[in-house]
Amino acid sequence: MPPVVKVIPQDDFLKDHSIRSELPGRAVWRVADKFNIRRAKPALAITSLSRDEDFENTVCDAEETGVLSESEYYRIMDTDMIVQGKSRDTSKDTYVAVESSFTIDDNDIVRANRTASALRNVFPEADVWAVVYCSEISGENSQRAEDDGVTVITNVRL
Repeated sequence: MPPVVKVIPQDDFLKDHSIRSELPGRAVWRVADKFNIRRAKPALAITSLSRDEDFENTVCDAEETGVLSESEYYRIMDTDMIVQGKSRDTSKDTYVAVESSFTIDDNDIVRANRTASALRNVFPEADVWAVVYCSEISGENSQRAEDDGVTVITNVRL
């Protein structure tokens, strides 16, 4: 009988995979709760093979008509998750750009902010927010996120 090998997930890939697996479920609920959004659902998510066709068509049209640059288009489409719904406070369409990682760094904060900026060009009448979803964040990066207007939502379960 071969020896039993115990694999302990310690590398960043497995940690990030773990946190991203929550995006279409728990993270959507946490984002909806934080921003008081009703009918919240992912417009796109890195862990999902399907995307909201209307959302994707609107973003494609914005790139084709020059509202978005090519890099802004790819920034939106490469975002870990975009939550869409209706604000209970303003009744406006709402979009939340979510970047996720087990441990948030400067790049996650910058990407969330860039996606939110691009989304504001596509949906100028909507409420648009930027979020980083994580298990860990340093005090320095937490302050940077706050300074940059990016909301931090931590997953305390992990």
